[in-house]
Amino acid sequence: MPLVRKYLLIFLPLAGLTLSSCEKPRLAERGPALDVTTISETTPVSELLKSLGDPAPSHEVQATSPELVEAGKQLIFTGKATNPLTNEIGERISAYFYCSDCHNTVREDSDLANISDPAAKLAYARENEIPLLQGSTFAGVVNRESWYNDDYAEKYKLSLAVRAARSDLKKAIELCSSECSQGRAPEGWEMNAMLAYFWSLQWTIGDLGYTATELSELKRRALNPDEHATLISELKSRYAQSSPATFGKMPEDATAGFPTNREPDLEAGEAIWNLSCMHCHGADGASEHYFGDKEDTWKSLSRKFGSDSKKSVYGYIRLGTHPEDGKQPYMPNYTKERLSDSQIEDLRAFISSKADGTDIPEAAAEEKKKPQEEPPEAESVEKEEE
Repeated sequence: MPLVRKYLLIFLPLAGLTLSSCEKPRLAERGPALDVTTISETTPVSELLKSLGDPAPSHEVQATSPELVEAGKQLIFTGKATNPLTNEIGERISAYFYCSDCHNTVREDSDLANISDPAAKLAYARENEIPLLQGSTFAGVVNRESWYNDDYAEKYKLSLAVRAARSDLKKAIELCSSECSQGRAPEGWEMNAMLAYFWSLQWTIGDLGYTATELSELKRRALNPDEHATLISELKSRYAQSSPATFGKMPEDATAGFPTNREPDLEAGEAIWNLSCMHCHGADGASEHYFGDKEDTWKSLSRKFGSDSKKSVYGYIRLGTHPEDGKQPYMPNYTKERLSDSQIEDLRAFISSKADGTDIPEAAAEEKKKPQEEPPEAESVEKEEE
């Protein structure tokens, strides 16, 4: 037996692989090539790209099933799933977080090519009633070519894990599961299930905003091999290849807050409260810190905005918190692409209005100031006791 093959037989099982799986050409298990004359709004972008000659990504799933997709969905929303092959329920990946605590599974932007505008992102979230979260959406994640971008290198100090995750979705999933969610890396079948679910969320031609005329032109050009390289570039220009991540800082003076060129928008601040804060700090949220609609909550948060401490509201939003020994749950930070400085001031203004009661209509506020009369029932009981 050749020496190389001998060592492969020894070490591959330790990695969860077999010699046959490594020897099998990846392209052999693909389905038939896409017939470009059948391109429609429901055509997956990845299928069209492959038919034009774009290499398949390393995270492509060769075989899937509705059961595997469902298992992947369970992992994202509940942290554990039933193995479709054994019918055994796996252990939770993290005891502290679900993937859906920080990531949506639906589209977040009206323009998929421009996902760095926090005002547009908030407007889309309000219109479609979806959470506004710290992590990028899983919708279209398989269509991207890079993950853990930009300032995440600073957060993890250019670790080898981040470098690997930038160009490998599987490595990104492992990093997010073990580091970000303070859990463990997925097992082989769990990784396959998560990828199968992610592929069910891939972009289609209809997501890219082609008009009927443009779609007809796309079909015509796809028949010409000389146009393929140009078409690949044009297709990819219609959606972001990565999710930009710029980390912000606290304001120089927390009392004054971030400088802005407009008045605070209370309605925007309320939307951020409902779509962002309450996703984790509401009754069913992941955080152990529950924000009830109580005067004490509003006043406490309002005071914490004015602090220069990293444990101020500014610090929590811009810097996040970090897992500590004996206390692994933490709050991820919001990047500037997902929440701008001006939007944080909108949130502060809304919280302040709740703390001082200025959000209450004038008539109701005046009524609230009046001394409350004792209920008749209580009064009659006291007289009887006398």
